[in-house]
Amino acid sequence: SHGEFERRLGEACADKSKTWPGAVASLSRAERQMTGIYLVLGFHKNHGRSPPIIREAAAQMVARGFRARVIEAPERQTASASARQIADTLASELPHVRRAMLVGFSKGSADLADFWLGPARQLPAGQRRKIRLWVNCAGVLQGSQVARWLACQDGWESAAVRSFINVKTGALFAGCDDLASIAGDPWHLPGNRLPQGTRGHLLCIDMTVLPDGPDGWPTTDPVFRLIGRGAAGDGVRVGPCDGLVESAASVLPADAGLREWIVRIRGSHAVLDGKYRNGLPVAPAYAQGGRAGLFSGAQLMDDIMRVIPVDP
Repeated sequence: SHGEFERRLGEACADKSKTWPGAVASLSRAERQMTGIYLVLGFHKNHGRSPPIIREAAAQMVARGFRARVIEAPERQTASASARQIADTLASELPHVRRAMLVGFSKGSADLADFWLGPARQLPAGQRRKIRLWVNCAGVLQGSQVARWLACQDGWESAAVRSFINVKTGALFAGCDDLASIAGDPWHLPGNRLPQGTRGHLLCIDMTVLPDGPDGWPTTDPVFRLIGRGAAGDGVRVGPCDGLVESAASVLPADAGLREWIVRIRGSHAVLDGKYRNGLPVAPAYAQGGRAGLFSGAQLMDDIMRVIPVDP
């Protein structure tokens, strides 16, 4: 969009009363009930900060009349397994809506990429064409060097982080299949291809984080900074990184063939701690923490819905 969508989203953040003509938020209550919004969680499904924030965002959209839900998946599942689950959920959901959008967060975007490059072909073409928008927030779209380091690298640092993750997720003896599944770029694997006709009707919007630190690492979240810098040890080259995914890997490859709008955010992989190009915080509630922070995801989704077009 030559930066137009990015500019409008910044303006929507500044003026909460502003809704662009033709935006999803301008739909009537009846039309909202026929609009499906399906959110895919990141690496953590039941632990950490993001799952309750994303679930609250879905609940707020339901309260506003949309058919919104989080596509639930088991903790520590590979991207391909989640992709099949996404396809099964959409097979039962899409017949009830006229239009739909998919929203992926972090690993959830990798799950959606695997869905589009594989199981999406199982859906009837008419139902699949209802999905007009694919939104990614700090999405792992072309693999993650940090995930590769965690899944494959020997050494005490990567082992310590793996142990921390296992303890935090309650999976003390879990392997690294889930991390390995998002380590590489899925777009050029044999047999991976978009369903026929997808390129003509699907718009991808990527909320891409550029690290706010002058050294190519985030400063707003010390944990993400620590993990990311660990992956850059032993002479491994890592480009500007939000802490978990390199900024260049959170957009589609040039030959993916999909229309793509990019929104640049300065911050960390958390996204909600970042700022737009106009300097405004993406979600002011996030910094407040506690009960207020729980609504930060809903703040971001509200801004998006007041800008994003019904018919892109």
